Amino acid sequence: MADTSITGKLSRLRNLPRIQAINHFISSPAYIALIGLLTVISNLFGAELLVYTTFVAFGIYICLFCDDCLSVMPIVICCYIAPSTQNNPGSNKDSIFFPQNGGIYLIALGVLFVIALIFRLASDPDLGGKRFFSQKRKLLAGMLILGASYYLSGIGYEKYGELALRNLTFATVQFASVAACYYVFAGAVRWDKAPKDFFCWVGLMVGAVVLAEILGIYLSGKAIVNGTIRWSNIVTGWGIHNNMGGMLAMMIPFPFYFANRSSKGWCFHLLAAAYMAGVCMTCSRTSMLFGGLVYGGCLIYTLIRSRSKWAWLLYAVAAVIAVLVFHKALYSIFRDLFEKGLSLSNRDTIYREGFKQFLNYPVFGGTFYAIDYPMIEFSTVGAFSAFFPPRWHNTIIQMLASCGSVGLIAYCIHRAQTVWLFVKQRTFEKTFIGLSILVLLGTSLLDCHFFNVGPTLFYSMALIFAEKSQKV
Repeated sequence: MADTSITGKLSRLRNLPRIQAINHFISSPAYIALIGLLTVISNLFGAELLVYTTFVAFGIYICLFCDDCLSVMPIVICCYIAPSTQNNPGSNKDSIFFPQNGGIYLIALGVLFVIALIFRLASDPDLGGKRFFSQKRKLLAGMLILGASYYLSGIGYEKYGELALRNLTFATVQFASVAACYYVFAGAVRWDKAPKDFFCWVGLMVGAVVLAEILGIYLSGKAIVNGTIRWSNIVTGWGIHNNMGGMLAMMIPFPFYFANRSSKGWCFHLLAAAYMAGVCMTCSRTSMLFGGLVYGGCLIYTLIRSRSKWAWLLYAVAAVIAVLVFHKALYSIFRDLFEKGLSLSNRDTIYREGFKQFLNYPVFGGTFYAIDYPMIEFSTVGAFSAFFPPRWHNTIIQMLASCGSVGLIAYCIHRAQTVWLFVKQRTFEKTFIGLSILVLLGTSLLDCHFFNVGPTLFYSMALIFAEKSQKV
């Protein structure tokens, strides 16, 4: 007798030829490209409400009708990089992300997606239920320890009560960005059926989206003033030039992954070069440094493996010609960058003050907020900056100042687990995912990317994909 329950009906619908055809598309690189295209439209044209509605519609469909929830991954990261400049909540009090301007609608969309996800996990015995909770999560213990240190931040500070709500809110956001995607996708994906290169396609798409957003800023005429790039004008709805540069630098390994896998590797070589050029266009020195290191390392590795050794000569000749022909123009355009040189832009002072805060509160730190040092607010909107404090521009200093020695120990435990994850049972996919994470960690030594939501969401998904990817 046929199962007449909602679960039974949905199970039968998933086997219909039309549904199977749609699901085949949703598991393909073409779907990932579509999500990327919608993200660019949102960012360049301020179409967030339309695009987020479409994203949630995709997400609900995936939860109800697809084999698993793997295809939600590109939506998660694209929700972060979709906001347009005019809807930046850090600079525009009329942004749609505030409740009175559209935020309630966005929250309702999120609730609908969560309901669909919970329904699938509660009703599907092959994907959810006990199987979901019993799924092995190797990094969970370290993440929980790290999260606990976030929540203990500031305990012992004499005026902790004044900052408690804000501090706990920020701790929750940071912990969720590290652990939520890792935990959910560990159990909501049939990892034995997941395409090995799916996450590399996601990384490739994210890089293309961020590059398109950077080009959009340049084409708007805001970036270049009197023939010189003004890095302070390179701003989008989800961050400044450092944020864009850091995110794009993290994606550089993925074109090289496909350059090593594809018969048309030259296309991906060009894309990797475009990503590196995009990083330079942001004038983010930290991103240029670590992006350049990973670009150079991947390039050398790829060319060594290449069957055509002429590629070495081609790259060398092209680089020399570019420098000889365009060196004056390049110097003029990047004049501000060259004049900044190796200046730490006050970071040395920030680090000293952060360490002082640690010395004053060595066990649990002095909360995520600077106590005695007037940090420069990156937001001009009080409702936003009230819960998103300025950061210390270095992961180690951040943990010491905010969470004390307990926090640094917790971070080291988590980091040791992640290093072991990538050292043990290496695969080709894990190697390039690991390089992306390495860029995040490197740039976070001079910037605050590990304490920005977007890069850490990507990091969280990268970790679970690396953990569950099968050894070949």
